[in-house]
Formats: sequence, C-alpha cells, structure tokens
Amino acid sequence: MFILNKIVPQYTKILCFLPLILLFILAVNFEGNVRAGDFPLKSLFVVDTVEDINQAIKEMNIGSNYNYLETGICSYYGKRFQNCKTSNGERFDMNGFTAAHRELPFGMILKVTNQLNNQSVLVRINDRGPFMKNRIIDLSRNAAVEIDMHGTEEVKLQGFKPGLTPIGNSAREAYFYGFSITKDLVCLPSSVIETIHKSADFDEIMLEYINYTETKPDAFVYIFVQTDYLTYSTNSQVQLQYYLGRIDINAKSFIEADNMSEIK
Repeated sequence: MFILNKIVPQYTKILCFLPLILLFILAVNFEGNVRAGDFPLKSLFVVDTVEDINQAIKEMNIGSNYNYLETGICSYYGKRFQNCKTSNGERFDMNGFTAAHRELPFGMILKVTNQLNNQSVLVRINDRGPFMKNRIIDLSRNAAVEIDMHGTEEVKLQGFKPGLTPIGNSAREAYFYGFSITKDLVCLPSSVIETIHKSADFDEIMLEYINYTETKPDAFVYIFVQTDYLTYSTNSQVQLQYYLGRIDINAKSFIEADNMSEIK
C-alpha cells in the first residue's frame, strides 16, 4: 500500500503534462510537412460572402508595399507602325495589348486607366517612347480602344516597382502579382489562387481574361505572374507563364512554385 501511494502521484504528474506533450508532437509534425498550397493563412478565414472574400484579400495582400504609380498624358500608335520592329525585338501588333514607355523595363505589366471615363486596360511594355516630352506612354491601338481613347488622354499607370521580389527564399510558398481591370492590384500567396488558364502569350491571356470577366463580371479574377517575372528575357531558355486565376480561399488547383516556368 505504501508503494502504491508513492507511485500514483508520479503517474498523476505525467498525466497532467500529457496534453502538452501531444500538442508539441502535432506542431512538429505540421511544421515538417508544409508545402506550397498549405499556407496557414487559409485556415484563418471563414468565407461565405463577397465581403468575406474582400476581407480575406485585404488581410493577405502585400501589394501595397510595392506599388508603382505614374500619371500623365497618353497617346497611341497603330496602322502606320504595324509589323515594325519594336525596341525589344518583337514585331509591333496594333491589335495586341502592348505599350511603349521611355524607362520602364520590357515585359513590365501596367494597368492603364483613362482618367476621363475610369476605363482600364492591362498592357505589357515592349517598346520605347513616346518621343513627345509631355507624354508618358504610347498604347497599341487595340489597348487605346479598350479605354475609349480619342486622341490623347490623361491616364493613370499602376503596376509593381521593377526589380522587387516581395517574398524571398525563406517563404513557405510563392507569391504572385495579380492584375485586374476592375479591382485593385494584389500580391497574394499561391495557395489562394485557382488556375483557370495559363499561357506564355500575354495577348492570349488578356483575351481569356476579357471573355471570362464579361460572362462573370463579379468574379475575383486576375492575371497572375510570379513576382520575379521581369527577370525573364525574350531570348531566355525559360519561358514565362501568365496565369488567369481566381481567388479561392479553398482553392484545389493551386499555382505551384515549381510549375512557374517551362522550357521552350
């Protein structure tokens, strides 16, 4: 009886600490099995309404730290320059979604908003210009039509500062820049982005985006690119992919970091 009285308190002490031991084991196991697509932020949100999605995006979006903004006069060019060689070596297509800027790097994506009517378009820089001092950007004819331009217009340019990658190698998953005509630009983790379509052709992905948003105007749909997309050049062996994706806090088909590029 004396031995039992000494043993029971010892077991009682062990039982008191048992829940803490189990929690420690579970925590270690979780931390060791994190993969792209298992970003813990997802579990913090209960998403039932549009307001819930907006709040979730607001909490996860780190894009405001890297925003690029410029305002000024915009012009456009078209038929006269069709098929001429642009400054980055491509052939100018007046029916594409491209633009000329004096300083911004080739490949940079911009949201261009007509300040007169608040209509926006997304373009990719592939040329130098304009050469009139009071103008900041030249759009392809098709891009100008999208924002109902007549002659020159006052515009707002939005994008992400070139040369910056918000998330380093220590991140659990990749982050992506998201561009939208109707919504604010975002920078979000891959685990909340569900892929609808992907392409190495920016014009193709823009047409897919326009078609999708015309049928589903309230959808949280963006064109996504990896945050270091400007490091890709036109003569690189690795081909940049553009993604049409929608925000889904419970996304199943994530944009995986390992699938960001493909060999030509």
